[in-house]
Amino acid sequence: MAQLRSILIASSLAPESDEVLFSGFALAKAGGAEAHVIHVASIPTLLGEGGFGFGYVPIDAELSQLERESALEQLRQQVARVGGTAASLTAEGGSPHRRIAEVAQRLGVGLVVVGGADSGRTLGRLLGSTASRLLHIAPCPIWISRGGVVPPRRLLAPVDLSPLSASALTRGVAIVEALGGSTGIEALFVLSPLQRVAPQFSGDQVDRFAAEELERFVGSSLGERASSVVRTVRCGGPREEIRAEVAESGADLVVLGTHGRGGLDRLVIGSVAADVAREASCSVLLLPPPLEN
Repeated sequence: MAQLRSILIASSLAPESDEVLFSGFALAKAGGAEAHVIHVASIPTLLGEGGFGFGYVPIDAELSQLERESALEQLRQQVARVGGTAASLTAEGGSPHRRIAEVAQRLGVGLVVVGGADSGRTLGRLLGSTASRLLHIAPCPIWISRGGVVPPRRLLAPVDLSPLSASALTRGVAIVEALGGSTGIEALFVLSPLQRVAPQFSGDQVDRFAAEELERFVGSSLGERASSVVRTVRCGGPREEIRAEVAESGADLVVLGTHGRGGLDRLVIGSVAADVAREASCSVLLLPPPLEN
């Protein structure tokens, strides 16, 4: 990826989404990309038997002209508040993940930036609804923003040594480089305790085999870049070990690939990665496989 030309930033209009816009604009500026901003308002509907109780179920519905103008004015104020410059502002009503994906497709953006915390009843239900559903249909990678260093300087890439994992690693590094990041890269492979009890090998031998496989994997995936990549093998539960490595390494960004367009339960390194993406203390870059032509 030689250049990331445009980014779509999703705002809930809540004060905590200022941080998302600030990070999104910083990423766009660092990469010389246009920044587009979108707000999607979920429509309140009656819930429960007999229609008792209120809830916010995202449905596809158009905002009135007055509602759209009000949302656009709030977006303008928010953009000005964080000191950003937006190439376009969009206010929509309906299902956030669908609307975001549609606008991302229409604009041809290379990255969608969403918030990493619940920011109210509109867009901010991160991995419970919006981001997980968005990943299912997104035409491009998704950046879950939790602030921190922008652009990131330290990347942690959990891998499972599969070809799809190699693709995610290569693309993730390319995206960060296009955003002006200084890619100090660490590739992490988590070895299951069960894999260390093979009767024909000692635990130390299995550890050495895993390190050798990770060495080959990084070399074939990143080529000349591989010489500066830190390789780490940990043993234990993937969810716990990845989170522990995030904390110990001081990573600014975790890069995770996905097997298919089936949601966060199909991440390359296993279903536990959904928890990692949801609970990570730093930002997360999620990379679905490229859409086939």
